[in-house]
Amino acid sequence: MEIHQSAVILLLVLSVSFSAHGQMNVKLLNQNVILSNLPAQSCGLNKHINGTANGCKKVHTFIQANIGAAMAVCGRGGISQGGGLYRSRKTFNTVVCTLKSGSKSPNCQYTGVKSKRYFVLRCARGWPVSYEKSI
Repeated sequence: MEIHQSAVILLLVLSVSFSAHGQMNVKLLNQNVILSNLPAQSCGLNKHINGTANGCKKVHTFIQANIGAAMAVCGRGGISQGGGLYRSRKTFNTVVCTLKSGSKSPNCQYTGVKSKRYFVLRCARGWPVSYEKSI
């Protein structure tokens, strides 16, 4: 069996490209996109908002979506807002966790509110880079 040099080069380019893009959006997907239905009262139990290096986060939003739907916002699933920002075309179930008054690190306590919202992502070369806000 003969493998052509051009096929090997193509596979290497594709794997490096996927790896670079994967690194750009893994943090976003891990911190903001959830696959399951998160109860609003479980905000304080989530490792992505409780006990951050800089103390307690004031607000954190979780988007209930599959990864493909979230990533599609940077393409056909989103509407360009300019400056690399894209708003989702449809609303998603979200949980917005807000820091309770007087709560301090390392015992961050949050109040969660569920709602259906659009969300805005910063995208680069068709890939999500960061979560910006929900509308």
